[in-house]
Amino acid sequence: MPDIGADVPSSQSGADNALSIAEDLKGVGTDFENAYTSADGILKGSPEVNGMNEFGEEYESFIKTVQNEAVVISDNIYSSASEIGNTDTENSENLRYNPDGTPIPNF
Repeated sequence: MPDIGADVPSSQSGADNALSIAEDLKGVGTDFENAYTSADGILKGSPEVNGMNEFGEEYESFIKTVQNEAVVISDNIYSSASEIGNTDTENSENLRYNPDGTPIPNF
């Protein structure tokens, strides 16, 4: 029978990586807002650029959503790994024996 389970320490490491990415994304929305506001100021008047504000608002919102989702992903990985670890710990004694009470070899 193949092993079934999760590698909790690796999952925690993956959550650390996801959190690091989320941290790196902090401020990207503000940087984007500053860039498009600056570009809009430079381009105002001649040549006329229509839709700059709508463009900025739409993509700034998108970038902030990506930032938030990165944090949510990290939190979900941490939570999942923690729940799996807790379940394994709570049931470890039951997993050492067959239903008939005989020990599972190499456990």
